[in-house]
Amino acid sequence: MSPSHSRRHVLRTAASALTTGGLASAALTGTGAADEGASPRNDTDEPPIAVHGAEAVPSGWDDRYRTIVGREVRFALARMTTMVVRPGGPRVDKCTWSIDGTVSLSGPAVTRTWTTTGTHEIGLTVAYSDGSVARRSLRVDVAEPNEAPLAVPDVYPARWFDDGVAVTAGEIVTYDATGSEDDDGQVVTATWDFDGYVVDGMVVEHEFRRTGPKTVTLSVTDDDGATAETELFVYVERPDR
Repeated sequence: MSPSHSRRHVLRTAASALTTGGLASAALTGTGAADEGASPRNDTDEPPIAVHGAEAVPSGWDDRYRTIVGREVRFALARMTTMVVRPGGPRVDKCTWSIDGTVSLSGPAVTRTWTTTGTHEIGLTVAYSDGSVARRSLRVDVAEPNEAPLAVPDVYPARWFDDGVAVTAGEIVTYDATGSEDDDGQVVTATWDFDGYVVDGMVVEHEFRRTGPKTVTLSVTDDDGATAETELFVYVERPDR
């Protein structure tokens, strides 16, 4: 069995993709009709929208979000806006949503699941009981789900065998993560856990001074935030005399 094949044979990989689909919901807090003591004005006040299932993206476009194909995204008029702004103030009469200027939906909340990638514009028009109107729009970028990377450790000098690797006590050994892979991007960070002693770096050195079985864990992260973890059994042998 070749060293390369042995290395892959002993890896126990538990990868978890932290994609944008797993990011926490973000909320837009708008101004205008929902502010204390304010009255909605036609086309000037933007109603607050709560967005779940997508992440806010910092950009020149203030109301920009991103999500992934196949994930349900919920857009809702913030609950506070459905209440009376002040005693005798206007109430929400109707909410109308538009998607890419073609699909029109009514109600305080709507959901959407995209099956292809692309950028979409969501518009909300709120009509109040006093005849005033407030509008808001936002964009959603839809991308393919991010695939998790593969954490592949290499160790040298060392002796590989079927279920692990053997190193010599008191010898400085190199632990190399540059063989880790990511099909849809690149691995950008690596962290090594040597039985509780944690070191960051794609290539690090470590010395075990005591003999016996050890566990080395390699964790890697790709350029989209997905992570993968591999445990490697290391047996520390006595040096030859």
